[in-house]
Amino acid sequence: MNRKHRRVSLRDNPANASTSALVRKSMRKSGSFRVINLLGQTVQKADAVAIQSNGTGIPLNVSQWPSGNYIIEAIGDEGSHARTMLSVQH
Repeated sequence: MNRKHRRVSLRDNPANASTSALVRKSMRKSGSFRVINLLGQTVQKADAVAIQSNGTGIPLNVSQWPSGNYIIEAIGDEGSHARTMLSVQH
């Protein structure tokens, strides 16, 4: 992944109970955020209001999620995408 796409980072990766997704300032103005499992199903999502209001990141409680890999995706209002991979291990 090139630097342009590194607008989402994770506090703990791999995670086993919880982590936070940190979305860079340029992606917080508007847009959306979601977590997708490898079957393409949305596991969690948030809109720009939720992203802006939480300065510590978007909390992800992964304790009930099956172990495996998940795609973290942020989509900015100008159509920019940022993705990273989260590994959940119990």
